[in-house]
Amino acid sequence: MQYLFILIGTILLSACGKKTQTEHSLEAQQTAEKTRENWDNAKRPFEVSLEGLSMQEMKALSPIGIYANPKDATKEESVAFQGTAFVKNASGNYQTSDRNAVATDSTAQLCVCYPYCKGLKENDTIQLDAPFGENLYGREVQREFGRTVSVKVNMVSAMALLRITCGSNDVEDWLEGLNITGESIYTKAMYLPYQGRWFGMTTDGSVTARQADCLLNNGRSFDYYLIPTETAGVATILAKINHKNYAVKTTLPPLRAGSLTQINLHKTANGLAVNSSWVDTRHAILGDNRVAEVDTVKVGHYLQKGGYISDKRDTSSVAIVIQTDGKHGKAVALKDCEGRFCFGNSSLTSGKVFATIDGKRKEGIVNPKQAQGVGDAERIIFKPGIPYGTNCALGYTNGAELTTLLIGKSQLKDTGDAPHIDTGLSLSRKMMIDETQRQPGSYIPSLTEMTALYYQLRCSERGTVWGQFEIPSGEYLTSSESTGQSFYMMDMENGIITGILSKQYAKMQLRLFYLF
Repeated sequence: MQYLFILIGTILLSACGKKTQTEHSLEAQQTAEKTRENWDNAKRPFEVSLEGLSMQEMKALSPIGIYANPKDATKEESVAFQGTAFVKNASGNYQTSDRNAVATDSTAQLCVCYPYCKGLKENDTIQLDAPFGENLYGREVQREFGRTVSVKVNMVSAMALLRITCGSNDVEDWLEGLNITGESIYTKAMYLPYQGRWFGMTTDGSVTARQADCLLNNGRSFDYYLIPTETAGVATILAKINHKNYAVKTTLPPLRAGSLTQINLHKTANGLAVNSSWVDTRHAILGDNRVAEVDTVKVGHYLQKGGYISDKRDTSSVAIVIQTDGKHGKAVALKDCEGRFCFGNSSLTSGKVFATIDGKRKEGIVNPKQAQGVGDAERIIFKPGIPYGTNCALGYTNGAELTTLLIGKSQLKDTGDAPHIDTGLSLSRKMMIDETQRQPGSYIPSLTEMTALYYQLRCSERGTVWGQFEIPSGEYLTSSESTGQSFYMMDMENGIITGILSKQYAKMQLRLFYLF
């Protein structure tokens, strides 16, 4: 009996021991799950906001590269921070879609670079060759903690920007190439994107301007992103204009990182020369990269002040494209010049005089409707492509050349207000040549160009999107002359052309044209 009690007690004690072990196992499992939950809750994604940039600069930035080396991170998490692309979210800040890019280490130091380079680490280098683009790196300025680790970063340019503007009085001068070379103009180097550091620079050849194939009439600007220097140096600017080579030497100041140096060139009959220059300590991030790609320009697009093309009108728009091959073409000002203008004084001439409009008439109406009852003597038939003779006004299309010739003649003499020879009265007159010189890149259309615009607006059956273009209405000047003392005008409402008006007395509206 005694042994029976001992056996029962042993069994009971054993059962109690097994229950205690089970409870301990459950508690340990719960503790591990709680620890894992707390660990997961402690993980935070990073959100980067960029400081010190304008709205336009922010809009221009594409994905940025992020590198970090967080402590206490899994292998997957560490890899997710090594050269990760962060893209802009709805709030304008930068985040990554990689779910592994989270960490419990809220002190992990972020390195930021632009443009994004996949898989690049903090101390990795890359070789860059000219022509260079913008290169930025980030410096952290503030950090806040919440559901995300919010890091504010100041983006700094690792490049010096050299801007060369090149203009000409001749609206038809064509720039075919623009290069720069010099003792401090580096063409190749090794670069650390996350640190913004350069080394191993070499000068071999020249740096070429992108999109240099254009007209100089607007005083076009060309941006060169260059490797920074701390000393001044001599540079040579090489330009090819109208199949002729030009070279200009100039001394550049130290091209410090983030700075802007501008050199203004102007081509005259005597050659190419530096007009002026200036330096700013900061250039706009990504500059002014608005040049339209080949075959993207369309009728109805807008010519901007700097000679670029935009598919949307804004405060920089000056003209609407009416003719293009996809890259180059012709545009007409969005509105008339303010006021009324005279052709010029009686002695102003391009040297090209057209005795008739179409080989027969000195005045008439373009494509009149049958209901108007216009006779053959006044009827002027116009359609683009009709082969008029070059000795009549409608056979000569080049208003840009006529304008250039008129400007050249006007510079030889004073074309300002002149006293009337007979009466001695001083007549206050605004001259069309003076106005076109105040509007860079513009010219006065020939009679053919003005008539073609009339046809496009009034007679053509083809649909054209004119946007906010102010339709010409009234009597307009042209650069086409009928005699030494008279010129051809175009009535844009009624299609009337006449060539009997006085150059120095008749005041009319002026609508400028542009080449691009």
